[in-house]
Amino acid sequence: MLKAIVADANLEFGHDGNLTPHALRHTTGTNLVRDGQDIVTVAEILDHSIETACRYSLPTEADKQAAIERLAVDK
Repeated sequence: MLKAIVADANLEFGHDGNLTPHALRHTTGTNLVRDGQDIVTVAEILDHSIETACRYSLPTEADKQAAIERLAVDK
């Protein structure tokens, strides 16, 4: 059923371009965190422990660079 939905929607997910249940769960968790949802709610939605759900909150290189750029510099 998932393959039919992907084909109908012309979507590609996952590292290999395939939509898998794991890729769908990972994308959902990551999007929820990046949209500002707290990690407890994300864990509940995905039926994960908080520790497992924290995987979705790991910063990207761009997130880390932006944090560094926001640092105040004494002049």
